[in-house]
Amino acid sequence: IGERNLKDPNDGQKYYISTKAVVHPKYRACSDSFGNDIALLMIEGAVINVPYFSSNGLGSTNHICLPTAATNLQSGTNVITAGWGRTNKNNDNTANIQQFATVQIAEDSKCSKTYGSSYDPNTMICAFTPGKSSCNGDSGTALFTVPTGSAKADAVGITSFGMENCEGNPVVYTKVAAHLNFINENLK
Repeated sequence: IGERNLKDPNDGQKYYISTKAVVHPKYRACSDSFGNDIALLMIEGAVINVPYFSSNGLGSTNHICLPTAATNLQSGTNVITAGWGRTNKNNDNTANIQQFATVQIAEDSKCSKTYGSSYDPNTMICAFTPGKSSCNGDSGTALFTVPTGSAKADAVGITSFGMENCEGNPVVYTKVAAHLNFINENLK
C-alpha cells in the first residue's frame, strides 16, 4: 500500500499480508456482463501513515474513505483516476510512476451507447474526458473525489473496463456506493 514508483523499492510503500479475499458473489468473470466487479482483501493489522501522491504532489493519509449511500455524482463532476496502466494507445508500455488524471463523470447514455447492456447505470459510473483516460493495466485502481477544503479522499469508483483503444472512449468504473451493503457485510 502506498506504492508510487514501481522501480523504487524504498518510495514509502508498505506491505501487508492478505488474510482473506472476498469476491462479490454475483461477479461472473467469464460473462459478457461486467457487473459487480468488486472484491475485498482483508489484511493483518491497521494501515498506518502510508504516504500517498495526489495530482498536486505528496501528502499523507491513513485511508481513503467510502462514499455515502447518497453519493450521486452528476455529469460534468471532476473526479481523479490513478494507476500504472498504458500511457500511449500506440504501444503496450505501462507506467513505472503512478499516473493521475482528472476526468469528468459522463452521461450514462454515453456508456450505454458504447457498451450496450454491459453497462448498468445503477452499479457503474461512466467517465470520459478527451485525451485523459484510465487504460489497460489500471483495472482495480480507485476513482476518487477530494472535496474542496478536505484532506480526505472518497473512493467513488473502481476501474473496471473500457475499450482496448482507451483514447476517445468512455471508461466504466464499479460504483462503490452501490456496493456498500456487500462491503459492510464483509467487514464485520
